[in-house]
Amino acid sequence: MAKKDKTVPVSIDEVDVDGETIEQVSVNKQVIGDIRPNDKKFLATTANGQKIVANSQEDALQAILAEFNLHG
Repeated sequence: MAKKDKTVPVSIDEVDVDGETIEQVSVNKQVIGDIRPNDKKFLATTANGQKIVANSQEDALQAILAEFNLHG
């Protein structure tokens, strides 16, 4: 039998950290990473501390979700 796809709620919330607005990425109310602007790029930080530099905000989000799916 084939497994059914399961819908998982992903939320992106803007929060202030040390006077800087960042986007916090959560899955099932568990924070899995954050995204912050870095010059003309974006810095994605996963929950385990891995830092990823991305060209766009969408790429940063995809990197965080991919890392979560691999190790989460």
